Amino acid sequence: MARKKESVNKSTETDINYVSPEAYNNEMVSLAMDLSRQRLKDGTASPSEITHWLRMGTKKYELELEMLKSQHKLTEAKTEAIENGEDIKQLYEDAISAIRRYQGEDTEDISGDTVI
Repeated sequence: MARKKESVNKSTETDINYVSPEAYNNEMVSLAMDLSRQRLKDGTASPSEITHWLRMGTKKYELELEMLKSQHKLTEAKTEAIENGEDIKQLYEDAISAIRRYQGEDTEDISGDTVI
């Protein structure tokens, strides 16, 4: 009977309602890391687990993470530059249109309507 009680306790511990898939993922990663840590302590970790943790402690891994962060920042900067470029293009078009109106020329807006 004690076995049945144990399984009931385990199921209630795992039946947590997660707010988002990210929260669920974070919990699963945390559990996997705890299990791996326990296996390392017990001496029962697989060679791949040991290699994984050894690799994470190297300078090369730190540099790879740094490079990924830099690439992410670069991508964000490029995206922002493209968005700003479109804004500047619109400003130039508006300025040229205003100058033409000021000079008395008829101009057409994007829809093809004549603007006076």
